Amino acid sequence: WIAMDNWTYSKSFQLDESVVKASKVWLLCHGIDTVANISVNGHVVGMTNNQHRKYYFDIKNAVQSGSNTVVVAFESAATYSIRQARNYPYPVYGGTS
Repeated sequence: WIAMDNWTYSKSFQLDESVVKASKVWLLCHGIDTVANISVNGHVVGMTNNQHRKYYFDIKNAVQSGSNTVVVAFESAATYSIRQARNYPYPVYGGTS
């Protein structure tokens, strides 16, 4: 049942004014399993669909001085892959149920 559910992870973090004033503020995501939407302070900053790579998101426009919150909303990789398989013009094993 775990693989069929969606999951959400959130974490609060602090930034000081010097970071917020930088020309870019990067969020590095490494090893996110697999399909996820990433938001910072309620602003969607990126999406992932492959666990085996690093993602860099510029979160400059989403952060503020002081307290911030990042949320990673994971979609079930199993249900995502079934949905994707249905879009192919040919049959994919396990993609029709």
